[in-house]
Amino acid sequence: MKIKIGEGSELVGEQILQVTAYDEDEPGSPNSLINYRLLNESPEFSIEDKTGTIRLIRDLDRERQDLYELFVVAEDSGSPKLSSIALVSIQIEDKNDSPPKFEIYGPSGILNPNSGANSASRVVKVMEDWPVGGVVTQVVARDADLGLAGRVRYSFVDKEEDFSLDEVSGVLRIKRELDYETTSIYNLTIRARDLGTPSLHSETYIVVEVRK
Repeated sequence: MKIKIGEGSELVGEQILQVTAYDEDEPGSPNSLINYRLLNESPEFSIEDKTGTIRLIRDLDRERQDLYELFVVAEDSGSPKLSSIALVSIQIEDKNDSPPKFEIYGPSGILNPNSGANSASRVVKVMEDWPVGGVVTQVVARDADLGLAGRVRYSFVDKEEDFSLDEVSGVLRIKRELDYETTSIYNLTIRARDLGTPSLHSETYIVVEVRK
């Protein structure tokens, strides 16, 4: 038996499905009285021993686990007890509940990875005579969702005239010549948003120091 349910907490306490077993022994006798239990107990699901009703008892997170396989035992009350086992597969469907999380890349690799907070920051230094079009750094955000909800696009939060940002790759480049005497420090706020509905986003802060 296979079913699909969405992640989240909306269904906590609700009936997910009901399994039913039949016993051909004499109706009303212990030999035909059936009890249900889970062979492999799960903290997310419970089963009512008399009815076979399976309920969700904990919120689901597809990024934590996307498939549950419950082995349901139906056992009569006769002597000896006889039983059968059924497999219930529960597929967790994705929804856009994970915002992009930043990692920041520089010449030496990953710098100051964001381990779950909504923002990260980094200081980078560039020479005043660095050419127009030269790469300053790259921002990379990961999104654990699926489909469009896992695709990330980058943008400046505030209008920026001296730097450009590739919306797909997150590469930050010099847009026009830098002048140490005019501006020696830039504070850039970059947003990563996914393409899900609704769209979720995170921000990172980059301080660019211009050196002579």
